[in-house]
Amino acid sequence: LYLNVKFVPIFARLLFGRKISTPTWASAVAAFVGTAMLAFDGTAVAFNQGDLWSIAAAASSAMFILRLESASRQVDDSAGLNAASLCIVTLLAGLWTLIQTILMGSADAFTTIFQQLAHNSTS
Repeated sequence: LYLNVKFVPIFARLLFGRKISTPTWASAVAAFVGTAMLAFDGTAVAFNQGDLWSIAAAASSAMFILRLESASRQVDDSAGLNAASLCIVTLLAGLWTLIQTILMGSADAFTTIFQQLAHNSTS
């Protein structure tokens, strides 16, 4: 649920010392409350491994946004920098997928990977 947008102002303030405007803080709080209302169904609050991975991914994405913002100020072609970043991430993800497929020795590696992830998140 785009948790990364809630982390961006927090990280910008805590890690980079940026001044964050009151409307930005209010928007982040409103977004967090909305996400919480969607995520919690009235039962006991419990985090599972998948929740922790989602939070870690959102934190990483927020840091990527802040670092890309900083890096784009230092180059003439910020769109090119963003495109290069996207290409590198795509190539690395493709390489990871290829390696996983070879190591699993199966053309159906995607199904096996997703089954393992689903099993691990319920354990």
